[in-house]
Amino acid sequence: MLTLVTTTRDRPECFSLLERWIVRQTVQPDQWIVVNDGTVPYQYSLGQTVLQRHPGGDSLPSICENWLSGLPLIHGDKVLVAEDDDWYHGDFIQTMSEMLDVVDLVGVRGNLYYKLPPLKFFQMHNTSHASLASTGFRSSMLPQIERCCRVFKSVYIDSYLWAEATSEGSGVKCALLPNRAEDQRALQVGFKQMPGAKGLGLGHTDDGSTDPGMAVLRGWIGAADTVTYSNFRKIYCNSGSDTTSARQPLPLPAQV
Repeated sequence: MLTLVTTTRDRPECFSLLERWIVRQTVQPDQWIVVNDGTVPYQYSLGQTVLQRHPGGDSLPSICENWLSGLPLIHGDKVLVAEDDDWYHGDFIQTMSEMLDVVDLVGVRGNLYYKLPPLKFFQMHNTSHASLASTGFRSSMLPQIERCCRVFKSVYIDSYLWAEATSEGSGVKCALLPNRAEDQRALQVGFKQMPGAKGLGLGHTDDGSTDPGMAVLRGWIGAADTVTYSNFRKIYCNSGSDTTSARQPLPLPAQV
């Protein structure tokens, strides 16, 4: 059984895009858990198990509190993370799931990031760990996830998880995949400065290389999905990336 986990807050537009990328996956999750600690209404279209938490007052970073709240709901022996502001290739779940047949922890190296409002991009050169958005693990790793949240109390759950798993004597079988699918598109791309609540981690400043014609993005995710993001940018990214007023989510693709 495969469980997908998404933690989110006040990003209904981004989440509607994520549903697009998940619904077309060649392998579908058996369970999709969404832990939401925001106040802006969402529409859930794919039968997700939704845990709505009250925002604020947490003694830990919200992402840690959300993960700790969601852990007891996980039924799958394979667990994948799907972040609300990321793009996923249609083969992403299948690729990661197949690797979890032989390893305990899998991720994508060389993470790609795209800042949609200013049309800028950058690539990380990570070779020893993956971002949480491109990480999957066996259910045997759940105690490590809980430990990273409770002990380190950091938004960088991925860094601590991978550091412990790859340390000498950990006994954890790990694999890092190149960020390329068989059709040479990326497996996963993280988007920054998206509408809604401000994102966590690195990459939310205006640095990066410019991509005025979106040619780089087109090479990463394909022409059709680049058009989707271009239209999304025109509709949602003109008034700033941190607004939280009520908005209409994007509909799922017509074939659904």
